Amino acid sequence: MTKKIEAIDPGSVYGRARLWRVSHCDDPPPLFLPNIRRPVPTGKQAWVPIGPWQNNLLLYSWAAMASHLFRGSPDGKKYHVSGGYIEFDNSGSSITPPVPARNAGHSYYNSLVAPQDYLRVPITATVHGSSGVNFPDGNVATFFLQTSGSVGFKNGLTFSDAANSRVFGVGLVAMPVPGDDSQDIIFNRLYFAQADQVPKLAGSQIGVTVEVVFG
Repeated sequence: MTKKIEAIDPGSVYGRARLWRVSHCDDPPPLFLPNIRRPVPTGKQAWVPIGPWQNNLLLYSWAAMASHLFRGSPDGKKYHVSGGYIEFDNSGSSITPPVPARNAGHSYYNSLVAPQDYLRVPITATVHGSSGVNFPDGNVATFFLQTSGSVGFKNGLTFSDAANSRVFGVGLVAMPVPGDDSQDIIFNRLYFAQADQVPKLAGSQIGVTVEVVFG
């Protein structure tokens, strides 16, 4: 008799994110203070939090990432989270955030049309932490990424203050073949309320912190 494989409780893996204003700073703050989840600056940068944390939705495709990683990635590709999609809108005002679905990964991003687009950016830093005494070896992965470049990846829209660009969503991705976005595996998606969407300002970028808790 074949024994039924019990599914992992979806509530055992969850995440959240928040947005930050990233600007040049001659006297940057300390690197990382775990008790306040302060990001790691890259070079001389200051990260100033904007708005509250927002919960994410894990896509079904995250299971493919885990399966490859747990088996040691026998095909030699890199299935860890190595980048992210930062969505922006150029309409000049905040938008009603989309409602993500667990089966909507590439199909969603490929359906974006003007005035919306996204930036495909690398992870800039990660931190390993713990959510409590039950996890002395750690169970929290924190990822840092930020806007970079001035052209959207899907529609070629300009990302700038002059174009009234406003960040409204983010998703973490694995990039098994960095030069081939069709092979990206999307881990999660999340969107910020209208009041918490952040416009691009001259002389600064928009940072994102994403925390993922296992267990």
